[in-house]
Amino acid sequence: MTSEESGLYDDLRNNRIREGVGLERNIRVLVECVSKLIHCDAICYPGRFLDKFVNRDIMLRLLDIVLAALGCLIALPLLAALYVAGLFDTGLPLFRQVRVGRWQKSFVLVKFRTMRPGTASVATHLADVSAVTPFGSFLRKTKLDELPQLWNVLRGEMSLVGPRPCLPNQHELIRERQLRRVFDVRPGITGLAQVQGIDMSTPVLLAEIDARMIQTLSPVSYFRYILLTVLGRGAGDRVKNKMD
Repeated sequence: MTSEESGLYDDLRNNRIREGVGLERNIRVLVECVSKLIHCDAICYPGRFLDKFVNRDIMLRLLDIVLAALGCLIALPLLAALYVAGLFDTGLPLFRQVRVGRWQKSFVLVKFRTMRPGTASVATHLADVSAVTPFGSFLRKTKLDELPQLWNVLRGEMSLVGPRPCLPNQHELIRERQLRRVFDVRPGITGLAQVQGIDMSTPVLLAEIDARMIQTLSPVSYFRYILLTVLGRGAGDRVKNKMD
C-alpha cells in the first residue's frame, strides 16, 4: 500500500472521505482494507481485531462493569446465604482491608471473612493456618470469599482480571511491581498468577508474571482467566502450614 493509500486507509477507519481521490481508488483501497482485516485474524481472533480499533482499557472496563453487575444480580441469593452463614461462623461476615491499588492509591478491599476476628493483618501466606475457621476454609477452597469484591469492581477500584492487590506493608512486592509498572493497571480478582498457583510468597516471580499478563492481556485471555478460575484452576494466596 502506498503512502497516499495508507492515508486514505486511515481516513476510511475514521469515517472520513478523502477529497480529490477517484471513486475507483477509494473502492480499491477499501477492498484492500477489508482484505487486511481478514488476514489479521479478525474472524479467528476477535480480540486482536478489537484491540486494533478500540482502546483496550476502555473495552476491559466495560466488560468489568457488565459482568460484575450481572454477577451481583445472579449471585445475590448466594451472597445473602453466605452472609448469614458468616454471622453464625464469626459474627462478622465481611472482612475489610486496605490494599494498594492502581497508581499505588489505597482502597478498601471487601471479602467474606475466613479467619477469626482479631487475626493479625499480614499477607495470607504469613497467616497462621489455625486462624482459619472451618467455614472460612470452605470459602477459600471454593473461592467464594472473593465474591464481595464485585463491589470493588463496580466502584472502579478493581478489575475482574488483574494482579492481586497487595498490602501496604509488602514492601518487596511493591518495589518489584513498581519496577515493572504493574501499578499502571487496576488490581484484579483473578489473573495469570492465580490460575498458575503463584502467591505473594515469591514477590519477584509474582511481579514478573503480573507484568507478563498485563502485556499480553486481551479480551480472549480475560475470559480465559475468568473461566479457569470458575473451573477451580490454581490456588491463589494460600495459608500455609507451619511445616511449609
